Amino acid sequence: MEVTEHTLLEIREASGAGHARRTAADLAQRLGFSAAEIGRLGIVVTETATNLVKHGGGGELLLRTLASNGTRGIQERAMILRKNYSKGKMIFYMIHGIYKCNNTI
Repeated sequence: MEVTEHTLLEIREASGAGHARRTAADLAQRLGFSAAEIGRLGIVVTETATNLVKHGGGGELLLRTLASNGTRGIQERAMILRKNYSKGKMIFYMIHGIYKCNNTI
């Protein structure tokens, strides 16, 4: 799949989930997703961003638009980097998902 666009969002507090949802909706609208698909994508992105704050203390959310063989979609990657002070190590967590729209490009 070809990455056609990407946006990296810092999610540090709960209000970042709304910004992430609106950004994903804008990307999806430009790709021609239906209103129902945009709504479902909004739920997924909001949940991921909320989990970044709730369970990870914040992190980064990468949204990428993809295109391949007439299929287009949005990939999300949520990244959390935390220091484990008791062991002196940095720990990296990643949540990964792809939401596809099967409309012809």
